[in-house]
Amino acid sequence: FDLEAGDRIWVDTGVYEEPDAVLVGMKDSGTTGNPIRVVGNVAKPYSGTILKRPGSAPGYTGIQLSYANGIHFDSLMVSNAHVGVAAENGQGLRLDRVRVGYCSTNAVLASGNAGLTLSASILEQSLSAGLQAQTGSAVKVHNCLIRDNSRTAIFMQGGDVEVKNSILEASGTQGY
Repeated sequence: FDLEAGDRIWVDTGVYEEPDAVLVGMKDSGTTGNPIRVVGNVAKPYSGTILKRPGSAPGYTGIQLSYANGIHFDSLMVSNAHVGVAAENGQGLRLDRVRVGYCSTNAVLASGNAGLTLSASILEQSLSAGLQAQTGSAVKVHNCLIRDNSRTAIFMQGGDVEVKNSILEASGTQGY
């Protein structure tokens, strides 16, 4: 699809087992003020529309945001991936009411100049961290629940993370 600023994609209720990552790149960008929106079932935001990967081996990313700007995901679940959502080198990236879990490493990975906002989202039951923030990333976590991840809720490897009105359930070092 040729996506442009202001486009809205509605994803119906169901489980979508995708053989490839949902990849959004530079050519499919919105803007901060006029983003591209991908919206699942708003009546069941955490369980109605599910993107499930067929395996969680390295390379099986659920959603890959690379050099994309102005992309908002709303009311989806991403599960069974190596990394649920990977964001790099993009601004105006947003996950609203998105549940990411059951990943073999991190639920969400922000790296290399990624500007990402998580709002009212759930990051859970991944084998490393709910959120991993690497050098150059700026992540806002507002009104979220990050729980039951094996290593930690938020793992910092540089980057800037702002947490407000959220519940983090974790223990360990280099993380929260």
